[in-house]
Amino acid sequence: MDTSQYTRRDLDELKKFSSTSPLRVIALIDFDAFYAQCEIVRLCLPSSTPLAVQQPNAIIALNYPARESGLKRGASIDEARRVCPDIVLQHVATWREGETTWAYRPDVTKHMATDKSALDPCHLQSRKYFEFIRSLLLEESIQKVEKANIDEVFLDLSAHVHQIMLRQFPELAEQPDDLEQYLPLPRFSSLLDWEDNHVVDIEKADPRPEWDDIALDIGAGIIRRIRAEVLTHSGYTCSAGIAHNKVVAKLGAGFKKPNRQTVIPAQATCNFLANQIVKLTKIRGLGGKLDQQVLDAFGFNRVDDILRITIENLEAKLGKESG
Repeated sequence: MDTSQYTRRDLDELKKFSSTSPLRVIALIDFDAFYAQCEIVRLCLPSSTPLAVQQPNAIIALNYPARESGLKRGASIDEARRVCPDIVLQHVATWREGETTWAYRPDVTKHMATDKSALDPCHLQSRKYFEFIRSLLLEESIQKVEKANIDEVFLDLSAHVHQIMLRQFPELAEQPDDLEQYLPLPRFSSLLDWEDNHVVDIEKADPRPEWDDIALDIGAGIIRRIRAEVLTHSGYTCSAGIAHNKVVAKLGAGFKKPNRQTVIPAQATCNFLANQIVKLTKIRGLGGKLDQQVLDAFGFNRVDDILRITIENLEAKLGKESG
């Protein structure tokens, strides 16, 4: 019988949320153009309506229909009207001296010198739908949920995926004494259902799915359902990235926005990073001092160039931890 490259230990570590398991499944859900989408939903406007959020004389957020007209954040109100005559301009809510709550005010332009911007409505929506996403998941013991930003949430689906894998593939439920025993390959009939996903292309000599492919496929199905529930319940669209770690999941979420999800298999990660991410600063947690260190040591900070450097050379120039 053909065996997998993965062991019983890898599978066992999956249910423990271990970062060392190569089968680990991490997703990032990212609400599309969140500040602008909050206003589209609040005003009950069609999602195709170009909308910009202003504060006070400049654009601070745009939805995708507005971006398609060529507008960018920071544009003036006059420029927004010139470039996109049909645009809806919505000023942020404000706090006003002498009043005890924020409000959307029809006379806000007359009080720009004294009113204070209030992003409270968006923060309230963020908390509401963070909790809604949490409510869609199974019991807390097999979930890890981390708010990454006002419009982003990380989900560690590893234990949830492990539970589904054991149900769908009973042969995985065996408990051998030797955790270093290799797993059997997934049944060839276990065709991956990549419906409604963008899957980063990989080149595999063997077309048969491996257990890491199965794990990502199951995770993608969970995220697809969550995104559909959020849309039905609230009218908000989300994008998502599904991968084996946080860094790649976050990059995947932004890859095919809006309202799409991207799966990055392990074998596709290097090509994905090299082809889509230009500089190290674009990768979560790898900018700042490390970016400058790489630039000083090698004279470049492009990801495709860095991927050609050996681990030994990176450690020699940057130190063991940074390398």
